[in-house]
Amino acid sequence: MKALRELRKAAHNGLGQAMIEFAVTIPIVLLLFFGLIDFGRAAYTAAVVQWAAQEGARVGTITLDQTEVQAAAQGRLAGLRAEDADVLLTLPDATTVTVQVSYQFEFVTPMIAQIAGDGMLMQGTASMIMQPALMGTGS
Repeated sequence: MKALRELRKAAHNGLGQAMIEFAVTIPIVLLLFFGLIDFGRAAYTAAVVQWAAQEGARVGTITLDQTEVQAAAQGRLAGLRAEDADVLLTLPDATTVTVQVSYQFEFVTPMIAQIAGDGMLMQGTASMIMQPALMGTGS
């Protein structure tokens, strides 16, 4: 009986209304907050993948060894699972090395993960001119 009186009193002084407004708005605020964190992680991942491609291309200008290029690129994937990255070394012409790094980014916010499905494929590509010793000019 006493609890019922206090509940009626709370409804009249606005406390009940504030609790309902809080209960309605907090999921939206949390979704926005964690969604912002997720998209920040996605931007970071895109930058790191591009950085790894540039490092792989730099090493590729010195040596054309796929394993060394892959190790250099994966070594630059700070904060990511390097073993999940795909590194591809190609030679589009006789003087250029191109390295492409692909990484599957996964969202952790449940609602965004449902919308995005399997996440987003982040790709970074970098091309650099090979060192003269590798091009066969000898100088």
